[in-house]
Amino acid sequence: MRYAVFASTEKGLVLAGRIAVACEDVQVTVYLQEKLWAKQGAAPGQKEAVQGDTAREGGAVRCDRALADASEVRFYQKLSEEMADAFVRYDALIFIMAAGIVVRSVAPYVASKLSDPAVLVLDDRGQNIISLLSGHVGGANELTRFLAEKLCSNPVITTARKIWWFSTGHCSGAGSLFTCWTAALNAGLSMKGGFVPVMCHMRWWMAVSCLTGWRALM
Repeated sequence: MRYAVFASTEKGLVLAGRIAVACEDVQVTVYLQEKLWAKQGAAPGQKEAVQGDTAREGGAVRCDRALADASEVRFYQKLSEEMADAFVRYDALIFIMAAGIVVRSVAPYVASKLSDPAVLVLDDRGQNIISLLSGHVGGANELTRFLAEKLCSNPVITTARKIWWFSTGHCSGAGSLFTCWTAALNAGLSMKGGFVPVMCHMRWWMAVSCLTGWRALM
């Protein structure tokens, strides 16, 4: 498995290092925007890939300690120029930047959920992780959950089948219990046939989760 992490800020650089550590069993390449060259000790015009903490002769490029666990580090000028190669080279693309930038950059290369890589987006504080593309087949949903746990972030998954899991998995109090049943009610009323069909098809673990939340009130 090969992952690529793209960062454009100093906070994003540090977060990229944390992601590389979390994905220790995967080959992780970190792409840094060229404005970070000087801060990484790079000579102007140097774009060679760097591994570990090593330096290259003739314009040494130093990897920040935060990126010591990355398989290699590359520098880029324009994100869109890297996508043609990255989209087919890696199994997952992890972007630490605004979602809008990511959408515009990957849009020309999106082909099919059967072949597209997983695409994730994070803010540079690591508060939220969005499963943006290839949630099921590409594994973006699973990777989002994995990184959310490792980074203590909020996983944002919009796939219909996964919403129930997240809604009920955290029922552990009055507010959560109310939210759980309110979500079920709203979903049921918005469907043809009303609330009863939804309740009849609720998975057993949803009921158990909600009962667990109710017991927490006692």
